[in-house]
Amino acid sequence: MSSTPSPGLRPTPRLAVPTTAVGRLRVRQLDPASASSLADDLPLAPTLYVGDTLLLAGSPARGASKGVSRLASLAERLGYTLDVGEDRSAPIARRGDLGKHHERATHTRVRLRRSAASVTPALDAWDVLQHLRSTDRAVAAQVQLDHVVVSAGYGDGVGYGDGVGYGDGVGYGDGVTSGDGASGPWGSSASRGPATWLGPVPPPPPDDGPVVAIVDTGLGRHPWFEHGVERTPQIDGLPIWPSPDPATDPEDRGVTTDPLVGRLDRVAGHGTFIAGLVRQVCPEATLLPIAAMPGDGAAAESELLAALEALTLRHLHALKTGTARPIDVVVLSWGYYHETPGSFDDENALIRALRTLTDAGVTVVAAAGNSATATPFYPAALGGQLTSGAPLVAVGARNPGPGTVSTYSNTGDWVTTYRPGTRVVSTLPVTLDAAGRPSEEHTPTGLPTRGSVDPDLFSSGFGTWTGTSFAAPVLAGEIARTLGEGGNAGARIERGRAALARCLEVQP
Repeated sequence: MSSTPSPGLRPTPRLAVPTTAVGRLRVRQLDPASASSLADDLPLAPTLYVGDTLLLAGSPARGASKGVSRLASLAERLGYTLDVGEDRSAPIARRGDLGKHHERATHTRVRLRRSAASVTPALDAWDVLQHLRSTDRAVAAQVQLDHVVVSAGYGDGVGYGDGVGYGDGVGYGDGVTSGDGASGPWGSSASRGPATWLGPVPPPPPDDGPVVAIVDTGLGRHPWFEHGVERTPQIDGLPIWPSPDPATDPEDRGVTTDPLVGRLDRVAGHGTFIAGLVRQVCPEATLLPIAAMPGDGAAAESELLAALEALTLRHLHALKTGTARPIDVVVLSWGYYHETPGSFDDENALIRALRTLTDAGVTVVAAAGNSATATPFYPAALGGQLTSGAPLVAVGARNPGPGTVSTYSNTGDWVTTYRPGTRVVSTLPVTLDAAGRPSEEHTPTGLPTRGSVDPDLFSSGFGTWTGTSFAAPVLAGEIARTLGEGGNAGARIERGRAALARCLEVQP
């Protein structure tokens, strides 16, 4: 039986984000029924985006300069100003003499602002993009929405689906914010739960093993990660990414989005859980975590792009100078649904960033999403468009035991393969503890106290979780374990393709 649904079996993913992210990201939802569009030949699909922000390919001073100028003129005519975001990776590129590569990988973020005294309604990024398309289609091809990117692991009983909230049984509110306290159609077991590990502790990795980067919520404290972790990656002494603030670090405190109630963040521990899966499959790997996803599991696309740019520069500098080991595999357990799926332009900032990375010989493994649909989930669905470099692999989730794809997992011809992702066991920060408490039963004197499991205490360091978020690092570990010696970018491309081919020969 084919695992690829026909077009008639592609339910439209329901989109929602946690309430904590709505104001922070100024989230808006594109409604295909009412949105204006000059691309009449391309049917629109729902998507979530930052309402007052647009992205342009290239740096503000070079590749994006013309587009920024046109947008500034347009904003002025409409009674607004344009704030151009800082090019954060430029100092890193200058330090490493990587200007040419930086221009290929970078993007420019611009924010539309109105004066404090203005009574004009807030300007919508989608409408501005349509204005630009009506006057200069060539420049508009460089401009895109700043999509809201979501984690592909289930939250704490909210039933995340595609990473932010999924249909039946979930309280949706207005279709933008997700309800609380309900679980998705697959039950509360989809969310985190404490567990006990009885297996051996992985040995410290060697100094010459593969390097696996994880762009996610970061990496918390756990005995497995006292060795073999590049926590502060640098280029000539300049950090490529800021260290997490302890006050808002979901891998440390775990309670950062709801401190009043003391509830654990929806995806606190997500990055640590992913890291543990890589270490289980490939104990030889050195881990390079980048903390770019908040604890509620939603981020602006521009923030994840900045993390990819930083990793690309770190990798290229290592190839050039030999001062560090280059990156072999990157794990991306997040994504979004595009407003025109399947019709990405090569000037799209995400494509440019990933092409620069894969052309430099880095294999990218991305989660396929949890919406039980064949609708493409990006960046996982970009594998067919990035064919010149190392592979970009889309991974869906399988159930425990042989045979079946998990009910929630996205599937389709754009999904490369499937790996275990349902009720898997892995590492969680030993520091995670929140307001949840176990129930205790009356116990006669002299007998041990009995009670239920504390639902959000992870001092054991382990837990169970569900989602395609966790299928992706399983394959990433397999690829890392299979890789041979490194070499230049060309050699890395070939060995990445060969490693993936060997891994696909065996379906767990």
